[in-house]
Order: sequence, then C-alpha cells, then structure tokens
Amino acid sequence: MDRDELQLQYENKSNIELLLIATNYDGGYVRDAVDTAFSVLLSRYKHTTNLEKIWNEEIGRLCELAEKCSVCQNPDVVYTEDFYLCSEARIDTIGSIPGIIALAAVGFGYAKEKYAAIKVEFRLCKQCLAQRTNTKKHGTEVSISWEEYNKHPLCSLYKPLGFTEIRTKI
Repeated sequence: MDRDELQLQYENKSNIELLLIATNYDGGYVRDAVDTAFSVLLSRYKHTTNLEKIWNEEIGRLCELAEKCSVCQNPDVVYTEDFYLCSEARIDTIGSIPGIIALAAVGFGYAKEKYAAIKVEFRLCKQCLAQRTNTKKHGTEVSISWEEYNKHPLCSLYKPLGFTEIRTKI
C-alpha cells in the first residue's frame, strides 16, 4: 500500500487508533504507518506535536464524555450501572504509554485467570433512564442494549488496547 492509500485509510481511524499506531505501542508497525498516523494526528491537533500531550487531551476528552449520560451526553446523570470491558487473554497494558495513562485516568483493572477486565460506568439521565425502564411484577428493570454499551465513549479507548468483550458481570 502506498503512502496516499495509507493516508486515506488513516483519515477514517479514531484518534486513539492513530495514537496507538503513531507510538508503535506493540512494535508491529512499519515506519510509513507510524509516520502517516503521526501526520494525520498533526492535522487534527494543530497546536502540538507532542504525542504524550495528545494522549492526555484525548483521554481527558473521553473521560469528560464518560461522566455524562452515555446515550445523549446530558450532564445530569441520575442512574449508573457498571459493566466490564474484557480481553480474551490477560493483557499487559502497564508496559505501554496508553496503558499507563488509561488505567491511571479512568479506572481500575481486574485480572482473572483467563482474562483482564476494566470496570466502566454506563450513565443515564432522567429521560434516557425512563426510556429504558420496564415495569415488571416484582419491580422495575433497566434495559441497556449491547449496542448501547458498545457506543460508550470509553469503548473507543479500551477496544484498540484489546478489551473487546463486554460483560455486565465478572
């Protein structure tokens, strides 16, 4: 793939995906890929060329979004429900810059025998909660779809790091 094709492909990637490539966090990217990812990031973050600063800004932006309603981004949250982003195998994120920043900034990790998990809060405002509340014989139940969990802002941070499976309990 030539550099122009790579540039077009990378224009559609998220900032987190580009940061992972630009920092070559797993050592699996060729120089052209790293340079192109860095170039696309510079076009999006014109005020800095420092990758660590871009990481901090992007994670800060995602954390700010995660504090609001996970559906509509209303800041008045009335309900939270924990869910977990899990990896199929244990992942050592501590060794990478994004791993250190991500775990320090947004949450705690859990290690089980065969997988690692990050606890995330799904938040709902009053209106979104009302739309997802079902009345049953024995009380009320809140229904959040798997698609909604997948659209949580922090999924875009953790999924490229290998936390691709969503669980409501671990």
